[in-house]
Amino acid sequence: MSRAGALARAACAALLLGGCGLVGGAPADYAPSAGPYDRLPEPEVQRVVRARELTAEGELERARAVLAEVLRRRPQNIAVGSFLQDIDLRLAADGSGEHPSADELARAALDRARREPSPARLLLAARIAPDPDLARGLMDEALELDPACAWAHYAVAWSLAKESRWGEAEERLQQALAIDPGHLPARRLEAGMIARGGKPEDAVEAFERWLRVSAGQPLVDPAERLGALLDLAQLHLLAGQGRRARELLVSIADEAPSSARRGCILAATEHDQGRDARALAAAREAAEDDPTDALPLVQQALLLEGSFGDPAGARQAWEAVLELSRRDSDLAALILGMRARVALERSAPAAAEDGTSAPTP
Repeated sequence: MSRAGALARAACAALLLGGCGLVGGAPADYAPSAGPYDRLPEPEVQRVVRARELTAEGELERARAVLAEVLRRRPQNIAVGSFLQDIDLRLAADGSGEHPSADELARAALDRARREPSPARLLLAARIAPDPDLARGLMDEALELDPACAWAHYAVAWSLAKESRWGEAEERLQQALAIDPGHLPARRLEAGMIARGGKPEDAVEAFERWLRVSAGQPLVDPAERLGALLDLAQLHLLAGQGRRARELLVSIADEAPSSARRGCILAATEHDQGRDARALAAAREAAEDDPTDALPLVQQALLLEGSFGDPAGARQAWEAVLELSRRDSDLAALILGMRARVALERSAPAAAEDGTSAPTP
């Protein structure tokens, strides 16, 4: 292993393993859940499959119509409601003015939850609420209505993790999994927390298991699976399995949803081959392709810190990652924000010594 590769791997290890210990060990075997807020009869499952196909083809209006009909018949299905929300948010983002804005969608979801409170309506309103305190209050209301709602415990765990309240997040996550061991969103969060606080081999096993169990599940967002594959590739690099990481990255190149993510894959493969200057150039080009994507900035930070001996440049990149993570609310942003906080906390003493400033995460 080259010295540069060893340094970059050490930096990666500090990011994933630094901080307090969290979920310990790889999870036991589990199967996808069929709880009261997830259960669908087979005809409805096939409609969701069709909605996924239409979404992949860019037919968002048609996909929305299919999901709206499923949700009309199954109003307590939180997974279907979340899928429909994601499509509505994509339609809102087109800027044409033909669809409700994100703020209007949030207000409408809150109105529905207030008129006819149910765990599903309250959690869907919390999911897109602009105010974290309002979102937490809605989650608490959902738990008052149904203390055995795994989705509500998971939602609280996710929000606590986003605030770096790891011990509380783990407690709520374990409550969700005690109620529903096959709750796939909770298992995905668990894998991310194992990656932060457990052994690399346990994290690899957790991600591989989640990917295996979630395969073919129409209510699992393909973007979540792609993000998990990218995390798994990084874990393989951390474990010294460069060939496995490279094979995995190459295998998903065609699935990468943007040129920025393809650039990230290229940067990772260049780094694994010891071509760090080309890797850094690829990461910078990826960041230019999509300034809202934090992953190219993570790669730049790792390279600058490990391969180029530029801690000040690395801190600047981590600050940008943290800022982007605060603007987004999905799980990938949460995990990248976790990594940025650990890196900035670790770099603070060195920043004080050389007279540069390190921000408070």
